[in-house]
Amino acid sequence: MMRNMERTWLYVFIADKSFGITTGRTMCFSWKEIPADVSTWWQKPAATAHDRMISEIVEMRVVVVSWQPYLLQPGSLWKGDSFS
Repeated sequence: MMRNMERTWLYVFIADKSFGITTGRTMCFSWKEIPADVSTWWQKPAATAHDRMISEIVEMRVVVVSWQPYLLQPGSLWKGDSFS
């Protein structure tokens, strides 16, 4: 039961970050809402084969969100809809 709750929160986190990245809106959920060990979460005994993918997507979202302020600055490689 606990594993399913963690999995659900990870899906919500992925959706929130994905919508935030594409629309530019602020995040609704805190980083504290996801398991602290998300990078190894998929290796636990109760894990399913799908859990590894969930962990990897969460880690990618963390990286993209951390780079987002730099990508939106004037003079960066990213300028709205296309690369220059």
